Amino acid sequence: MGVAAKHRKEYYAWVDMRRRCDNPKRPQYPRYGGRGISVCERWSNSFADFISDVGEAPSKDAILDRIDNDGNYEPKNVKWSTPTNSTNNREVTKHVVVDGERMPVEQAAKVLGCSGSALRDRLRRGVSEEEAGKRPRKYGITYTHNGKTLSVLGWAAESGTPASTIKVRLRKGASIQEAINQGELQ
Repeated sequence: MGVAAKHRKEYYAWVDMRRRCDNPKRPQYPRYGGRGISVCERWSNSFADFISDVGEAPSKDAILDRIDNDGNYEPKNVKWSTPTNSTNNREVTKHVVVDGERMPVEQAAKVLGCSGSALRDRLRRGVSEEEAGKRPRKYGITYTHNGKTLSVLGWAAESGTPASTIKVRLRKGASIQEAINQGELQ
């Protein structure tokens, strides 16, 4: 049994890698070879060298991924990755900086406790990656009542009072206790 037959998944990854970089007729070429991404000489004509350097795919879902999205396909810049991790590494994936760490918008939104659309909107408005990744004010403010500290949304869920009502009452100068008690401060 030949190397390619034993490593079918890896073989097709190798073939596709070369096609993306070398064949201008391929639809993916503009994002790879068309922008200067190439396959190292060692791998260009040798599947055996490629498999020797990269190894077997760790799972059936693994895909070939470049560590530096602007770098070439070469031993120190290629790894097997999950589809999600590969997507996060794409040039079109938006990133923000949260607590000094650059991460994809969707991951940052989970860390910050806000929506990905809110972060993407900040970037569209021209806010830098660092500013977009700062905790939104409305999610950072908490209120303490009877020894419990929650955000406005937390108090809304706890009390049954709509968050919009609590916000209006707080803006009018109510305490958190007054803001969450229905019937007060009409």
